[in-house]
Amino acid sequence: MEFDIRFGSHISIKNGLTSALITAKNLGFHSLQLFTKNATRWLSKAPEEKDILEFNKLLKDNFYFKVVAHASYLINLASFNEDILKKSTDSIQDEINRCSKFNIPFYVIHPGSHMGVGEKQGLDQVVRSFNKIDIPQNVKILIETTSGQGSNLGSKFEEIAYVLSNIDKKNQFGVCYDTCHTFSAGYDIRDEKSFSNTMNTFDKIVGLKNIEVIHVNDSKFPLGSKKDRHEHIGKGFIGLDTFKFFINFPPFKNIPFLLETEKSDDYHEDIENCKKLQALIES
Repeated sequence: MEFDIRFGSHISIKNGLTSALITAKNLGFHSLQLFTKNATRWLSKAPEEKDILEFNKLLKDNFYFKVVAHASYLINLASFNEDILKKSTDSIQDEINRCSKFNIPFYVIHPGSHMGVGEKQGLDQVVRSFNKIDIPQNVKILIETTSGQGSNLGSKFEEIAYVLSNIDKKNQFGVCYDTCHTFSAGYDIRDEKSFSNTMNTFDKIVGLKNIEVIHVNDSKFPLGSKKDRHEHIGKGFIGLDTFKFFINFPPFKNIPFLLETEKSDDYHEDIENCKKLQALIES
């Protein structure tokens, strides 16, 4: 089955980045998300030229709509630990350089955790960290909305707006909107009125034009839980009907919708989730 060009999921790179493109195409996904290297390591060996050439050759296939990279798990640009901060900035530089080589236009990253220092201090550290990064012209960094778990930054629209307003290279930044995270953070979207209110609020504070990618996940926990736990579409507290508001919202007609839900090696759960999303498209 071939799905709407916006729909796809996070695909494993255990057999290489090019294998992720092949897997996505075999699944009928025109859009996909991947890591550029091992997500549990600060740095990995440089990609081989043959792998870069192979990936870019396949990427020229008109089948693909949008390819998105996600930052590795270790990075914390809000850290005040000098060692962690240096490793984080070095790692993000390495990863966006990989994005540039592989012609992956979007790089999604969480703002970071202030670890008790305070929101304002943490946000300022994030801004300083981003300003240290040399961003290739063919890459855009997308700051992801978060659930607000622990000392994680980015759960309030105002925090996203603060970073976007204070970074130097404003034209090379955007937003990744995660449906589970924002719901867990307390932004209701479960009926048409609440969805409209939340979108209007986001537009006034951050700007809908800044959203380049949507992580489409249901939530294992209720509204305002502050817990980052993704659930399959329609099986969580957000509910199936809510996703039709996102999919049919005119500002999102050219934005990839990427699943980050639990999956098996054959991705059958992603197929089922995408079928549900496909059925919600209004003609």
